[in-house]
Formats: sequence, structure tokens, C-alpha cells
Amino acid sequence: MEKRKAPARWRTLAAASLAVCGLTSGCYDRQELEQQAFVTTLGIDKAPDGLIDCTFRIALPENPASGGGKGGDTPLAGTGPVTFRAHNIVEALTIANSSVERTISLTHLGQVIFGEDLAREGLSDELQAMTRFREFRPSLYLGVARGKAHDIIAADKPVLEHSPTRMPDSIADVGERTGLFPVVSLHDFITVSSEHHMASMMPTLSVNDSVKPNTQGQQGGQGQGGGGGGANSGAGSDAGDKPLSFTSGQVARSGGNPVEWMGAALFKEGRLVGTIDGRQSMLLSVLQGHIKRTQMTVPDPLTKGQYLSLALKTERTPVYTVRLGEPMQIGVLVPIEADVVSMKGSANYSLPQTRLKVEQTLNRELSEQFTSVLSLLLNRYQCDVVPVALHARHLFPTHEAYVNYPWEDRLKDAQVHVSVQLHVRRFGVQLAPAGDQDQNQSQSQSTGRV
Repeated sequence: MEKRKAPARWRTLAAASLAVCGLTSGCYDRQELEQQAFVTTLGIDKAPDGLIDCTFRIALPENPASGGGKGGDTPLAGTGPVTFRAHNIVEALTIANSSVERTISLTHLGQVIFGEDLAREGLSDELQAMTRFREFRPSLYLGVARGKAHDIIAADKPVLEHSPTRMPDSIADVGERTGLFPVVSLHDFITVSSEHHMASMMPTLSVNDSVKPNTQGQQGGQGQGGGGGGANSGAGSDAGDKPLSFTSGQVARSGGNPVEWMGAALFKEGRLVGTIDGRQSMLLSVLQGHIKRTQMTVPDPLTKGQYLSLALKTERTPVYTVRLGEPMQIGVLVPIEADVVSMKGSANYSLPQTRLKVEQTLNRELSEQFTSVLSLLLNRYQCDVVPVALHARHLFPTHEAYVNYPWEDRLKDAQVHVSVQLHVRRFGVQLAPAGDQDQNQSQSQSTGRV
């Protein structure tokens, strides 16, 4: 009798397995592309009564069947950003469906911009929601606005990119090459913020008010139609009256995108505590070892009032030496190679004695600049974004001793010194000064292309 019941038991088990497979498979929750509104940029600002304002830039895909003859005349984004007030991001997504005719989706989100007021108050609540909600990819980029994030998204008018989804990746590539601003993803920010004795940062974005009225850069403020004799003529058309600046929103320029990304916002325990400009961000990138090549302009050591443009290349990763105590001593050795790519004046940099003088002067100049930036970060803000703490970790016998050490308190009075070892390798494609015929003829063997 038992042998006859076995086949029936197996048949029952097989039927149950098939039923379970039917319940766990299929596309019961699928959504067609035509049913979704893809957000490419999200801005989060502080609102009254503990609420937040979420601004969405929604992409508007082109129809391939339309022929694509219009090219760049057809925008890939909606008519403008839309803003909704809510308790959190998820609630804002729900409320957004009251006026957006498709389901809001963050699966193509590439960038999140936080307002300055919200960043100074703290981003812990927003970051927790972003790490728990599955539509927030860890690879999306973060940034902080000078002012409101809504103003950044509303004023953004890309110069080249027509695709809003490609814009964050293009900006990140520029940051990795130049070092003018850090490139920070959600994963990077969360990871660094969760470590002991380490601070995090984000790039800063701002609207240049002098460029906003005249994005085309017409001289005299004349737009289409030729006139332009009003009170606002010339606004934003000439950068000559503005001083040189590496601060986001204050760059002396005319025309182009009103939005600028330059410099970094410093975070300590999830709160914005300070900022640095684009030049300081370049120096910080070298100290971190994140950038191998960059360009920098410094005063000419041989011609007073003139400047040299150098193409810098780090020979090796900076070497850190930390001595615990009161005060704590932090030393950094930065080996750098330099190519002179632009100069003014008649000095001949090809002579050995001239090259030695240039290297010694530039060593002092760059050492002072690197020391100033590192002192600003450590002594003033106590923000170890390098981080130097990793280079001092081996000085502690246990991890518990490392965690309990008052690192931030020691940074206030720490003695910081950065030593640069610069070696000038090349002077462009011409050694002798341009236009010096006697010098060129006497050094015809050594002058030319290299």
C-alpha cells in the first residue's frame, strides 16, 4: 500500500512546486517606458516647518519615428523643473503624480543637488532615505548649491550636452581631469562619513548672476534685434570689470552656461561647515593623490609682475609623516614634475643656473600654497578630507585606541608643513625666448622642438 501512495505524493509535491513558480515569476509589476517620467536631476531644499522642497528635472525622450531632423532644436528635458513640498523624498514622489501625467521614476537619476541651508542643518535624514530606497543608485553624483538647489536646476543651460542624462557624467569627467572640484558619488560620501576621524566633501554649484542675463555673450548686451540701449545693456557682456576668481558663481566671464561648478563644500558629521575655491581644490586633489596631471599659473620668479603656466605631473603619491603629541606634527612630501607651457618676458629658462633658480623659487611658492590649504582644512575646520588619519593609523596599537583618540581636537593646534620637490623637465617646444635672434643663433644646437 505504501508503494502505491509514493507516486501520488510526488505528484502533489510537483504540483505545489509549479504553483509556487507561477507566483514568483512573471511581469506583474512591469511598467512600460511610455508610462514613466524619468528624473535626471533632483534638487532638495529646506522648507518651513521641517519640510523639504524637492525639485525634479524630468527628461522628455525624443520619438525616433519623428525623423530627428531638428537635431539640437528639440529639447530632451521638459519645459522646466517642477517642485513639490513634502516631509521626505518618497512623499514628494507620491505627490508629484498629482500633476505629472506619468509615474515618477528615479532609475535614470544622475545627480542630486542639496540646498545650502539644508546642508548646513544636516543631511542625515535625506541620506538615510537615499540609501534605503532602491531607485537611488550608489553611483549617482552629489553636489551642494550656493543658495537654493531649485535655482541651479532652473538656470542650467548646457553649452554642448543636449542629453540631461549624460550631463552629470560629462561634468564628472572634467572634474577628474582638472581637479577644480571633487567628484563625489553617493557611495563615496556615505562610506567616508561612516569612517572615524574622516570628513567628506561635495562639489559646489552656483549661478553666475553676471552671465545669467546674457548667456550668448553678446557685446554691449545686444540680443536678437540689434537694439539694446536700455538700462541693462551691457549686463553680463564683459568680464573685464570683474577680478580673477576661482570661486563658484564669481568667475569673471561672459556667455555660456550661467551655472558654474568649482570648489568644494566641506562636511563634518553630515553638516556643511565651510568651503574652498577651485584653486584650493586643485591643490587638495594633489595632496589626496587623486589627480596625476593638472595645470597651474604662478608668479614668474624671473620677471616681476608676470606669470608662468605650468603643467604639473605628480611623480609619486605624497608621503605623509605624522607624530602624535601636543602639538601634533604633520609633514607632507609632494614630488612634482613641471613643464613650462606659457611664459611672458625675455628670461632664458634653458640655462642651468636659471633653471635652478626657477625650481627653488617655485618650490617655496608651491610649498606655501599647499601648506596654506592643508592648514585651512585641518586647523580651522578640523575636516580631514585627505584623510591624514589613515597615514597615522599604524601608530595606534589597537583599533579601539585609534577610535578613541581625540583626533579632531589635536587638529586645531597641529603643526602642518608641506614640502614640494619640483623638477622642471621641459620648457615647451622652444627653449630660448621668442624673438631673441642672437640667442637663437648662438644656441641653434639646443633650440628647437623636443
